[in-house]
Amino acid sequence: MVARNDPEGAADTQPSRLHLPRLAVEDINAILDDLHEGYYETDLKGNFTYTNPGFCHILGYTRDELFNASTRMYSHYTDPINAERIEQTFYRVFRTGESARAVETEIIRKDGVKRVVEFSASLIRSARGQPIGFRGLLRDVTDQRRTEEALHQRVRMLTALQQVDIELRHSLELQSVLTIALNAVSVVVNADAACIALHQADGLEIVEWHGAYPADYTLSLTQGIPARVLAQHAAEWITDVTQDGDYIPVIAATQALIAAPLLAGEQVLGVLLLETSTPACFSETSFEFVRLLAARAAAAINNARLYQTAQTQLAEMQTLYDHLSALERLKTDMIRLASHDIRSPLAIVATYIELLNDDLKAHLQPHHSMYIDSIRGAVRRATQLTTDILSLERVQQNAHAAKDDLVYLDDRLVHAINDLRDACALKDQRLTLTLEDVRPIVVRGSGDELGEAISNLVSNAIKYTPEGGAITAALTREHGFAVVTITDTGFGIPQDAQSQLFEPFTRIQTQETRAIEGTGLGLFLVRRIIERHHGKLIFSSMYGTGSTFGFKLPLAEEQSTLITSEEQTHGG
Repeated sequence: MVARNDPEGAADTQPSRLHLPRLAVEDINAILDDLHEGYYETDLKGNFTYTNPGFCHILGYTRDELFNASTRMYSHYTDPINAERIEQTFYRVFRTGESARAVETEIIRKDGVKRVVEFSASLIRSARGQPIGFRGLLRDVTDQRRTEEALHQRVRMLTALQQVDIELRHSLELQSVLTIALNAVSVVVNADAACIALHQADGLEIVEWHGAYPADYTLSLTQGIPARVLAQHAAEWITDVTQDGDYIPVIAATQALIAAPLLAGEQVLGVLLLETSTPACFSETSFEFVRLLAARAAAAINNARLYQTAQTQLAEMQTLYDHLSALERLKTDMIRLASHDIRSPLAIVATYIELLNDDLKAHLQPHHSMYIDSIRGAVRRATQLTTDILSLERVQQNAHAAKDDLVYLDDRLVHAINDLRDACALKDQRLTLTLEDVRPIVVRGSGDELGEAISNLVSNAIKYTPEGGAITAALTREHGFAVVTITDTGFGIPQDAQSQLFEPFTRIQTQETRAIEGTGLGLFLVRRIIERHHGKLIFSSMYGTGSTFGFKLPLAEEQSTLITSEEQTHGG
């Protein structure tokens, strides 16, 4: 490089760049000295020939130190790998004559701190155009690179969290949740070892891990950093575990760790633990990521456990349901079998008691006749009980397969009244039937079942009305419904007993009705039939005055249409 002489002829420690007029050289020096960036010049061998204050500041050396005979070479201020990169850059500039811009490398300051820098390089030529050295700018980009890396790491963290959220939302299997969470934290945070430990009765059991954790290792719930983290419900970042009195060594090389509690509300599920032998691997960004991931993982683990519990309970309920269904089938079969088998011997008893009564009538004493009457009553009650049980069982078995026939309620009511007139006559009761008009009243359902319900209500009225009483059966239309009512002047039902009236095997016994036979299933059977037909029961009673029983059923669609058409024809 051409030596720079002082314009006055005095010697100078910095060589001249070019033979310039004094004013121009001083102006250039002033401009270079004011630069915040570093400016340098070297000879072709890479020895510094000129530096501005900014260059000295970046390296942390004075100009005199930089121009010491033993430290003038650029390679003195970096490591061998970066020195070779700089040398290759200079060689390429020298060979091609083209400038190099923004070449990134590392330098080592006087205080031993490494800094990331960008430098440019171009040729210095003599007046004849021959290469005599290199010049360029040096810029410290360490803080910029750190900021860029932090931003990049944060983007990676947010991207990973978003992906984890998606995967966790679609997984309700506990092991899958644990694997997803640990894989995510291992990808984003460069730890030597990581684990998830879940709360168990005897400690924190490691259920998912990577790294050198001992087999079957269990963390303490009362000692150590994880226990402290769980007790305080707050994550911790320990930069030097040797300075923490609660640290219990597990992995010998560990120098720093991050521990975050897994909390679902106030419920402690476990802990997420990361360990490293290189404390610089952990940062504020990675610590924040671990805390955020721990919150998401805790929610997913809790959901997975709840799902697992629900599945277990569902399986238990299914097993219980299967047992109950089997018992219900067994009960049904036993009731049906028992009812059928009882009816045959009852018929035999009823037949032979009448034969015996006829054959022995001349020899029977009054008390013998009383015995025969008791047997007759018992047979009637047993027969009625089996009849009611079979009817109820039939209705319950057909609960999900209701018929959809057109049922003419006026016909069914007339038949029931006609069948029971003799029973009324025996008690000297007045039985009256009131129909709204001559038009048929039609509903949909099972004619046999609805006829049975009507017969039960009428026979009940006869049974609980004293001799000489009155019973009125009525059928009317009311706002799209067919309404059947059976009103009697019977004994009535006490107010405090009315709520139990339609329950199975319930018989309301008062002083007046104690001697009346019954099974307690008749009204329950009526209730089942009407409910199955989407109807509503009608009931009112006053003790000592009488009762009204009945029901309302939706009119059949055809009948509703017919009624509407007729009303329109006759002007409403």
